[in-house]
Amino acid sequence: MIKFFRKIRQNLLSEGKTGKYLKYAIGEIVLVVIGILIALQINNWNENKNNNAKIETLFEQVLQDLEQDIKAIDGTIFYLNKKDSIAKLILESNYKINEVTGFQYGELTDFFKMSHNFSQSTNGYNSLMNAINIIPKKYNSILKNLTPLYTYNAEKVYEPMESLTNLNDDIKKNFMFNQPWYYDVLSKKPNKEAFAFVEQALFKNMVASYKERNIKYIESLIFLKSVSIISYAELHDAIFSEKPLPKFMPRHAIKISNDKLETYSGCYKTGRIDLDITIERKGNFLAFGDSGTAHLLLSINENGDFIAKIDKTSIINFNFSKDDAGNVYSVKTSVNGQITSEFIKLKNCD
Repeated sequence: MIKFFRKIRQNLLSEGKTGKYLKYAIGEIVLVVIGILIALQINNWNENKNNNAKIETLFEQVLQDLEQDIKAIDGTIFYLNKKDSIAKLILESNYKINEVTGFQYGELTDFFKMSHNFSQSTNGYNSLMNAINIIPKKYNSILKNLTPLYTYNAEKVYEPMESLTNLNDDIKKNFMFNQPWYYDVLSKKPNKEAFAFVEQALFKNMVASYKERNIKYIESLIFLKSVSIISYAELHDAIFSEKPLPKFMPRHAIKISNDKLETYSGCYKTGRIDLDITIERKGNFLAFGDSGTAHLLLSINENGDFIAKIDKTSIINFNFSKDDAGNVYSVKTSVNGQITSEFIKLKNCD
C-alpha cells in the first residue's frame, strides 16, 4: 500500500500537481496512523486476553488449594473425632484391656500421637498476590475475603494444633523416662503395671487434658473449613459461575436467588451485645455470623426454610418475619425445634 502511494506521489511530482500530492501525502500519513492504532489495539486485545487467561489460572489454583484444604480438614476432623470417642471411653472406664494382646485402642502408645497435623495450601494464594497488579478491581471484594483466610484465620488452627502436639510430646516423654513398663507396651507385651496405670487418676488427668485440647483443635478446624467453603463458593461464583459446584462441596452450599439476597442480608440485634449478628452477601450466597466475619452458609432446605449447617448433626433454623411490603424485620433462630434467640433487623449497620 505504501509503495502504491509513493508511485502516485512520483507521478504527481512529475506532472507538477503539488496540491493533489499534498492530499495524497496526508492520506498516506492517516493510513499509516490508522495501521499503527489497529496494531496497538490488536496488541492490547492479545495482552488482555493473555492476562484474563492468567487471572483465571491463578484463581483456579486457589480453588484447587481450597478443595485440598477442605478435604484435608474433613480427614483430620474424622481422625480427631475418633480420638475424642476413645478418650470418652477411657474417662468413663467403658473399655476393656485384653490380657493377651494388651491395649485395645493403643491408649499408651498410638493414642498420644499427632499424625494428622493440618497444613494449609498456600501456593495458589501466594501466586495470586505476586500478580496482584494485573487483577481487575472487580475482584477486590474476593481478595479482601481471601486475605484473612490465609492469615489470622489459619493462625486460629495452628495455635490449638501446636498446643495438642506439645501435650502429646510431654506425655510420651513422661512414659518413656518415668515408666519402666513403657518398653513392654511399645512391644505389645502385656504388663500388669501398665494395666494398673490406666486406672489411676494421673492417667485419666492426661486423657482429660488431651480431650480438652483435642476439642479446641476440632472447633478451630470446623471454623476454618466454613471460611474455606465460603471463599470457594464466592470465588467459584465470580469466575466459573456457569459451572456447577463440585461434588466435594457440602450439599447445603447452594445458591440463593438474587431477589432474596438483599431482602435478608443486613445487621440484626438483640438485647445482648454478644448475640448481635449479620447476614452478609458473599457473591450469590448468604453467610451468617458476627459482623465482618460471617462464615456459615445459609441455605434453603427441602421445606423451603433457611438453615445454617454447622456440622453433620448441628443445624440452626432461621424463621424470618416480613411486613406487608415483603421486607424482613426480624428473624428467630432455633435448634431442634427450640427457639434460641430473636433478632431485630436494623435499617443500617452503623
